[in-house]
Amino acid sequence: MSLNVQHLNADSTFLLAFAPAFAPANHIRRFPGAFTILVDPWTRGWSSILHPSFQISHLTTEPSINSLADLKEEVDLIVISQDKPDHCHRETLCSLPNSKRIPILATEAAANKIRSWMHFDEELIHDIPAYSAKDPDSVIRIDIPAYTSTGQSGEITIAHMPQKRDMTGLHNALGITYRAPGSILTKSGGTQVDLSDAQTTSSQSRPSTRSRPSTSAGSRPRTNSTPQQPSRSLRAVRSLRSLRKQPSLSSLDRKDSAHSSEAPPPLPKAPAEPTVSILYTPHGVSPSLLQSYTNNHLAPMNALPFTALFHSFTQETNLWFLGGKVVTGAPGGVALVKKYGARRWISAHDEPKDNKGVSVKWLRTKLHGVGDVQALLDKSGLDCAAVSLGCGGEVRVLG
Repeated sequence: MSLNVQHLNADSTFLLAFAPAFAPANHIRRFPGAFTILVDPWTRGWSSILHPSFQISHLTTEPSINSLADLKEEVDLIVISQDKPDHCHRETLCSLPNSKRIPILATEAAANKIRSWMHFDEELIHDIPAYSAKDPDSVIRIDIPAYTSTGQSGEITIAHMPQKRDMTGLHNALGITYRAPGSILTKSGGTQVDLSDAQTTSSQSRPSTRSRPSTSAGSRPRTNSTPQQPSRSLRAVRSLRSLRKQPSLSSLDRKDSAHSSEAPPPLPKAPAEPTVSILYTPHGVSPSLLQSYTNNHLAPMNALPFTALFHSFTQETNLWFLGGKVVTGAPGGVALVKKYGARRWISAHDEPKDNKGVSVKWLRTKLHGVGDVQALLDKSGLDCAAVSLGCGGEVRVLG
């Protein structure tokens, strides 16, 4: 499996392209079985909390794109990790043309904020619940159709781990995994649940929530997927909608078997394709917060160590009533790598932004460059490579 990471600004906006290992690098985003996620887009304008006099930030490095309309290739999903304006940026998100029906997956507060803008169709916005090992539906699962009728489908999973007792709401983590559809070398078998044709919604039947005309999900341009399959983005819309209204995939399997006397016995499970796993936590979290997620979700997939950790190098602290340790920086990242491992640690949220306002008057910054971080990793005997992409930089990691 492979993960291609592109840094679209110098801060926390990443384009993640997952693909089978045999996908050619120059066509990775459109290869069958690939899936592309845009995380926390901020590419234009400023961000402010409460009021510009309290806090206002400007990017100091020109992003590689100015608008989401400038993306060379359409993405399958947009993910928003928190409701703070430098992660959930209104001007950037609303630069997405209305004709591009890309689903948006956001933490609850961020999803509510995006809905309040009345820019996107309601059906495109989906909440990410807080992860609980006791609730299978707390993990968002997106099916990636198999290459053939007898092959295994692939899967994207997304989980949200918010830090407990965090007065700032800054410290959380997103866990994302990718498993490609089974290749022709993978033995067929297992029970498949196909959601690609579930709940197709036309523009005539969809309730109108705003005055502008809505666009049918079926009218979007097709990608280079096989002719009998809908486009990847459309499949993502349908799968997300179905999974938010239905039990987990495993629950659906059990229900079908229990109520259908004609249901065939389940086939032996085939060996799954390897899994790529990433942890996105630009502000940092306590390692203990991830224990349940790694034990109950990643370990059964054999998805540790993390393929990539997205975490700050720079440490920032403020007065306790203004958040205390706002960004845990290099020490926090090293603690995560020690606990769970990571093949790559990619710098996130490290741009020296132009910050002004009352809330940043007492902000203290401790810089760590990529060389400093690599030295800390080497000193601790950790097999992890520190990476600083800079604006527009790319890296490919083979899983």
